[in-house]
Amino acid sequence: ITNLFSFYPDPTCLFKAMSQRGADSACGSSATAKNAQSWVWKHFTLERQSSAKEKFPPAKCRLCGKVVTRARGNTSNMNRHIQRDHGELCLEEFSKPLVAGTELFGLAPILGEEDMKEANDLLVDAIVWGLLPSYMMENPFLRQFVEKVSRGSFVLPHRTKMTKMIEAKYEEVKELLKKSLAQASSVAITTDGATMKNTGDSYIAITGHWITPGWKLVSAVLGVKISDESHTGEAIFSLVNDVAQKDFFLADKLDAVATDNGANFVKAVELMLSRNVTEEHVRCACHTLQLSIKTALESTKRAAEVVQLFRTIVTTISGSPVLLKALRDKQGNPDLSFQFEVPASLEEESDEDLDESTQPAHENPVLDSQDLDDCSDYLHWGRTKKVIKDIVTRWNSTFYMLERAVEIREAIDFVLIDTGRLDISPSSNI
Repeated sequence: ITNLFSFYPDPTCLFKAMSQRGADSACGSSATAKNAQSWVWKHFTLERQSSAKEKFPPAKCRLCGKVVTRARGNTSNMNRHIQRDHGELCLEEFSKPLVAGTELFGLAPILGEEDMKEANDLLVDAIVWGLLPSYMMENPFLRQFVEKVSRGSFVLPHRTKMTKMIEAKYEEVKELLKKSLAQASSVAITTDGATMKNTGDSYIAITGHWITPGWKLVSAVLGVKISDESHTGEAIFSLVNDVAQKDFFLADKLDAVATDNGANFVKAVELMLSRNVTEEHVRCACHTLQLSIKTALESTKRAAEVVQLFRTIVTTISGSPVLLKALRDKQGNPDLSFQFEVPASLEEESDEDLDESTQPAHENPVLDSQDLDDCSDYLHWGRTKKVIKDIVTRWNSTFYMLERAVEIREAIDFVLIDTGRLDISPSSNI
């Protein structure tokens, strides 16, 4: 209902629309064939009850014959079916003006073929680059919005068509990559794996790097493959080799493969080297640095204790809304010196300290770059900062965690002492 208000500036129009068009599914009321009010009943008929236990009989779509259940007697499933499979009916229904004068635009000339293709390409780019779901094309209010803004010259494609457009775009881009790679004399690839926490699916990504004949360095994703097997060296070798050799024909061009130091990826590249698929294995310098710093921190007892202490502090504060609020309040306390250290360049000088030679020549002196920097710092006072939690696989995130803890150390100490957490208070442990 909240979303509907943006389409009806007068709330009375909204409720009039709901009553006229039977928004019983939004309000939670039930509807049967006898007292049906929802507009979707124009496209459905009631089926016979299959058993006595079935309180609300299903409804059958007049357009496609699909039978839709009505477990609670409302029209929610019927509405979803119309939106998903017959979205143009929603557009037709909800584009009818409720009261005189609600039409926004008049008609516009129909887009030409080239303009329509360009518009669809831009739409595909928006969906792909924005990581948006294709089912948003079924939203009747989005469809109405686009039609109104384009004055009827452009209608959003439905979900099925959008999926086909994305697949066509994928093939088009893949062919362009093949042509560019065909002109390259040497190609290097980087590869790594990841597992999605929410689904548990494992993926292997392969990125290619090459220089064009015009001496332009190009990097492009060559493939993201789902892996149903364990991430063994053999399985990784098979996936990477298929993309490099079968999809993009990189035989005799693949000079180097860059990976992290994971044993499975090292094994995969060893297999590639032994079979003359590539000539060199380059291990990721960032990952090597990460392992070096991690080992140094863990092997130095005092450093490891400090890092672990602040991880505990950050986890404790981040997991408590009460402590987070207290941390914000303490940072706004003028008694804390770290928050209100006035830059020397902005300290007020008394009139007695100024002789005539230092008096400004006019009321609005021009500020130099240093003055502007000082003013910028001054204006940022009072903005609270949050604690930062590090990621064990990124050494610089541990640095940022400790750096932030030092910046707001007094506020952290006050919060932990006030709440009785002396066991993890920095002043009590460091």
